[in-house]
Amino acid sequence: GVGQREPMKGDITPLLLATQVSDVDAVRVCLERGANPSLANASGITPVLHAVQHGAVDVLQLFMAAGAKPNDKAEDGTTPLHVAAESGQEGCLQVLLEWGADVDMKASEGATAALFAVQSNSRDCLRRLLDAGADPNLPTVDQWTPMLLAVQEDYHECVQMLIDAGANPRAKNHDNDTAVLLAAQYNATTSLEIVLKAGADPNNGRGGLIGAKRAAEAEGNTKIVEMLENHVNMRTDEMTAMLKERQTKQTEMAKAHKETVKMEISKMKKEGFNLPSKEVGKPRKLNTAKANASKGGGGKTSARGQNSARGQNSARGSSRKGGGTPRSSSKRAPSFRKAAV
Repeated sequence: GVGQREPMKGDITPLLLATQVSDVDAVRVCLERGANPSLANASGITPVLHAVQHGAVDVLQLFMAAGAKPNDKAEDGTTPLHVAAESGQEGCLQVLLEWGADVDMKASEGATAALFAVQSNSRDCLRRLLDAGADPNLPTVDQWTPMLLAVQEDYHECVQMLIDAGANPRAKNHDNDTAVLLAAQYNATTSLEIVLKAGADPNNGRGGLIGAKRAAEAEGNTKIVEMLENHVNMRTDEMTAMLKERQTKQTEMAKAHKETVKMEISKMKKEGFNLPSKEVGKPRKLNTAKANASKGGGGKTSARGQNSARGQNSARGSSRKGGGTPRSSSKRAPSFRKAAV
């Protein structure tokens, strides 16, 4: 019998050896005799990872059917899906997805399968991951997104795929580097064109437009310098045109409103409505003759009126001196109506 769990020379088990040469029959025999496809050797390599790395699709199918977990992590946090993406093994990647691999699971430093695919420029793997719903904006612990890495390497096809899948063209890493700055630093002319069309702002991030231009000038890339200048000028022209268009629309709306009001007033007059005249609301002129007469009459007080006023004041004074109840000097508390029950 073959000792399926005993390591051979060089830490190679029979199952690993059969996997390496894609011997499906030998693998099946090992599994029937109890070999564990998820058991790692001293180097941390499992038969599953070995199958993925070597593109042994049929062997991987056997492992999955035997109970191997598609999301098992190695010591560094990588999963079989990460290995498939980095190795460009599209067939194995598809098998893992069909068996429930987590498309957005992260390795120890936060890298996703999408980032591993970009790292190796595995466009087919990246496309399958994005089609399976991978989030193109998940960053590493240092805030590197797949799109930022793709721009730095000028893997422009990957950049376009990520942008089409919703990647943020204005993303920044932990150093505040943007896609625009990285493109200028690494001569990624085509990638720069893609992210600018997608809405990247040259003024955003570390150094802004000046920093990006200086980086391109340091690399001797006059084309990128020209692209940045043209983009900024174009955006300025677009903003000016947009403001003019908005102002024109507001003027047209005001004119249209004025015409509508005129038409409504004309219609109401024809229908017999008694509309107020234009004089309504204007301040009335003061009749100076009446005002002067009022002032003159108010200045005279008859003796009878004066005597009457004195008499009333005297009566109030005597009342307070006697047993009358004085008014309280304290303010009355405001009364509130109770809510209806």
